Amino acid sequence: MLAVCLALAVCLALAVAALGWWYNTITVSSVVVEEGECFVKLPYETIVPLPEDVTVEWSRCAPEPMRVHEYCNGNNDLVGQDEFYCDRTEMEEEPLKTRDLSLTLRDPCYRDSGTYICTVHKDREVWTQKVVRLRVNVPQEVVEVGDRAKCVTLPFKTRARLPADATVEWKCFELSNSSTVHVYQNGQDTSEGQHSSYRGRTKMRENPLQAGDLSLTLINPSHEDIGAYTCTVERDGDVIWKRSVRLKLKGF
Repeated sequence: MLAVCLALAVCLALAVAALGWWYNTITVSSVVVEEGECFVKLPYETIVPLPEDVTVEWSRCAPEPMRVHEYCNGNNDLVGQDEFYCDRTEMEEEPLKTRDLSLTLRDPCYRDSGTYICTVHKDREVWTQKVVRLRVNVPQEVVEVGDRAKCVTLPFKTRARLPADATVEWKCFELSNSSTVHVYQNGQDTSEGQHSSYRGRTKMRENPLQAGDLSLTLINPSHEDIGAYTCTVERDGDVIWKRSVRLKLKGF
């Protein structure tokens, strides 16, 4: 009888310890996706029993803090969501019942790379947490141009929503040198800082941020234009999007 009681006591102690482990252990996952994919899933399936009145909150802590998605009282609450994630996040149906708290992020782009935390809490008490490190790879496109081409287009199209007050800058990198090729700022093209060799030879489409088409057309390309080009979209000093294109001579 004493042995049975001891066995039950040990089982109870292990159960309590396991419950405490569920509540206090933070698991970490890493996800890698290519920019241009339709969506990416930040996974989180928990074994912790979840009551219906807890809040599930997805946030990003690095490189800059943002509120990504919140689920509470049986509904998605996106009032405090950062505008960068507007219309791009979704959770599974009835996540508290299925214990699948995964978050789907549509149209992943360069700026989405970072560290995300899913926190389940109630009355300021944290029930469980999960950390997901997301890396969005930006592929380098290769564009070939012929000797007698009158123009060539360096492509950059995105389905993501771009802020109207962002600055678009195309640069050419060759060895340790970089040259400003084209700048779009305050709703218009500007020649400020543009390298003299590109003046009068570059153009972008009208309203590129609204159209999501930041492609650059280079007029009368020559051998001197061959190299690696990078387009960055910045807002308030933060790089939001980035794309790299290598221009090479056809046949080489």
